[in-house]
Amino acid sequence: MRVRRLCLLVALGIAPTACSGPDSGRESVLREIRTRSEASGYAETSRYEDVMDFLEAVVPLDDRMHLTTFGYTHEGRALPLVVVGAPSASADAVRATGKVRVYLQGNIHGGEVPGKESLQMLLREIAQGRHDAVLDSLVLLVAPIYNADGNERVALTNRPLQHGPLGGMGQRP
Repeated sequence: MRVRRLCLLVALGIAPTACSGPDSGRESVLREIRTRSEASGYAETSRYEDVMDFLEAVVPLDDRMHLTTFGYTHEGRALPLVVVGAPSASADAVRATGKVRVYLQGNIHGGEVPGKESLQMLLREIAQGRHDAVLDSLVLLVAPIYNADGNERVALTNRPLQHGPLGGMGQRP
């Protein structure tokens, strides 16, 4: 399954071409997975589909991460939640760890994009093993794109006094 997913990512242009085994190229795959912001030189922000593609690429590469949802927007988009540091995404599994639970939410307003981008980057860094000590005592509940509907209404005029991203940003409501 993991090899098939990595090969699919290669076909979509999201990952490098190392698809010879389940763990083959894992680190190089993680180095290649970028947010839309990173890929555009920070000129654009991630759209909903970009965030979902990013999560679907990173989460399967770390067995400590579990992708679930915690509701839907008015327009029917699933709100993604990544549970990190518990054996599954269920509330019972999270509670059973006995660890402190920390909820991280980004993109509360569609025009305020840094939280959405940085939470994706944080998940990639966790999958790379860069924050392992944190998971000894915490379970992270990461919701990178809370205002998914407002995020999709990208325009240059949404926040006229905000400098960037150059490609526009979503709107507050």
